[in-house]
Amino acid sequence: MTAEFYDVKLKKKVTVEITEKVTYGQGNRIRYAFRAKTDQKLVIQKTDKYIKYINCLERSAKLSDGDSSMHKQAKKFKEDLFDKRKAGLAKIGIFSIENLIFKILRTKGHIERLDNIINKSYDSQFSEE
Repeated sequence: MTAEFYDVKLKKKVTVEITEKVTYGQGNRIRYAFRAKTDQKLVIQKTDKYIKYINCLERSAKLSDGDSSMHKQAKKFKEDLFDKRKAGLAKIGIFSIENLIFKILRTKGHIERLDNIINKSYDSQFSEE
């Protein structure tokens, strides 16, 4: 089944292949929730890979004392993550694998952990001892 709706981020109407559509509300206050066809196994595999990498960065950041390469590595990883999300949104839309991975990472607090790694590595790099 396909559904057509206005994507706020893309600022245009999109048509998406969906597996489920749930209607909420009554009268003129109707809202919809969609479940799109996605490769859930692939989303979970890639998300796990990113979580493991963030864990590795976190362990390395604790061991490195003021290492500028750690800051650059964590910052580059975050930029790549955002770039992949942006590309997925532009190409497929809100149901892209890259966007779903980003949303899972953000919801579970891993983006915040990555921000903390970046901030702490920057602080330790420029702190006086």
